[in-house]
Amino acid sequence: SAIKWHSKASELGDPFSMIILAEIYKDPESGPLQDIPKALKVLRRAAELGHSFAQWEIGNEYELGKNVEHNPVKSLMWLKRSAEQGYQQAQQDLGRIFMDGKIVNRNYDAAIKWFNAFIRETNKKGDKYTDLKYAQTSLNWIQQRLMIEGLNQCLYNDLDKVRNSETKKIVELRCKIKLNKMNLIGLSKYVN
Repeated sequence: SAIKWHSKASELGDPFSMIILAEIYKDPESGPLQDIPKALKVLRRAAELGHSFAQWEIGNEYELGKNVEHNPVKSLMWLKRSAEQGYQQAQQDLGRIFMDGKIVNRNYDAAIKWFNAFIRETNKKGDKYTDLKYAQTSLNWIQQRLMIEGLNQCLYNDLDKVRNSETKKIVELRCKIKLNKMNLIGLSKYVN
């Protein structure tokens, strides 16, 4: 049977067979063969051998806390290992994680790095089936957010230092000039 052959190959160190076994053990339709702890053990072994898909899977398990305890540190470790090998889904997941700041502190620089890596890897592989819209939309949102934060900083940091109303008008004008230079006219309505 397939389980027998993949078990043998797995014992010999074949990560692909380990992943297949893990999927069989995780599948609820496997009936008595379903064994989540065994699936995770086999998957972890494939991840430790450097298989990027297995690393991504383990990273997701830790992020979601579905079959293991939620652990952001371990999640990031495994996702980064996978992403550094060019696994696209791990790259996109890291972009999302750093952008939304739910399991780690928000870090736009890291989010941009991983979304760009995802787009580059997808284009390099000529992958016509991977949807780039999420990554592209996320990058646009981050860029807009950074520009708005820059505008807020310009307005509020400079205006806080200004005492009289005539000087305040000059500082406001200076910020508008900065906006023009940054091509941000139209975004000023979003300033907090």
